[in-house]
Amino acid sequence: VWGQRGGQRAEQRNLDPEFLMWNMRRRIARDALPPRRIVVELNFRGVPAEHRGYRLFWLVLTAADVDLCVKDPGFEVDLYIDARLDSMVRVWLGDTTWRSVVRDGSVRIAGARELVKAFPSWLLRSHFADVPRVAAK
Repeated sequence: VWGQRGGQRAEQRNLDPEFLMWNMRRRIARDALPPRRIVVELNFRGVPAEHRGYRLFWLVLTAADVDLCVKDPGFEVDLYIDARLDSMVRVWLGDTTWRSVVRDGSVRIAGARELVKAFPSWLLRSHFADVPRVAAK
């Protein structure tokens, strides 16, 4: 809570899509998912040039489990998300809303209309996203 309240945000060069995805994987509202498996492909843009890890991920979502894959799991993809990494981090940390990043085009989501509409309710933010921030001086 202390770090969320008064800490500075990570600089662009320090953002890590693998770290973000591992945390997001743990914060899916499984009870809100449809009764069938949903596969989400996430492609990150704006990843720091120094980052040597993955930029493309798949979430395999079921009410029983959430799997994070760095190789195509072989299932039909239901949702495609193309996102600037910094925008997804800002949503995760509670600095902006899903609606805002979709509106400004830094996050694009494609798939069946009902899944596109439902996805934001499945993706919970960081446990600390609602901690009030101290205004920058």
